[in-house]
Amino acid sequence: QQALDYLWKLGHRRIAFLSGKEYVEKDIEFKDERKDTYVRYCREHDIYDEGFVKEGSYSVESGYAMMKELIAEGKVFTAVFAASDNIAFGAMKAIQEAGLLIPGDVSVIGFDDTEICAYTTPSLTTIYAPAYHMGQYGVNFLFGSSNLSSVTPLKAKMPCTLVERESCGRASR
Repeated sequence: QQALDYLWKLGHRRIAFLSGKEYVEKDIEFKDERKDTYVRYCREHDIYDEGFVKEGSYSVESGYAMMKELIAEGKVFTAVFAASDNIAFGAMKAIQEAGLLIPGDVSVIGFDDTEICAYTTPSLTTIYAPAYHMGQYGVNFLFGSSNLSSVTPLKAKMPCTLVERESCGRASR
């Protein structure tokens, strides 16, 4: 939600969403809260457009292909929220190849805050996800529960924070 609030405050009303699909088992798709949050947020703000949502995989190549598809479809958007930094990197390449400026024409925001975000051109605004702490928590929980016979599923949420860099600006079109 931080990403969407940030883009909203910058005046963006046509926000595309690029995501990947993951599976917990062969045919069971993992529910992505980022997509659910995007859809809910856009509906609450009366800006939802199903044509702005693309799903591929969590890779640079997929981000590039999804963005090329949006551009080829003639979609007019002012911002892109990518569900991972890798997707954002691919999207940025496609946006730049189309002759659009980041952030002048299109703002881009990613998710994860991988190390390379600070070194892209422009540097990528992203949401920091505390991957190390999530892993540490998981290992500690696994160790602690190894002595128990608990079979109750547990879901833990950790705070994520916005890292402002150069890839986002005020909506200009």
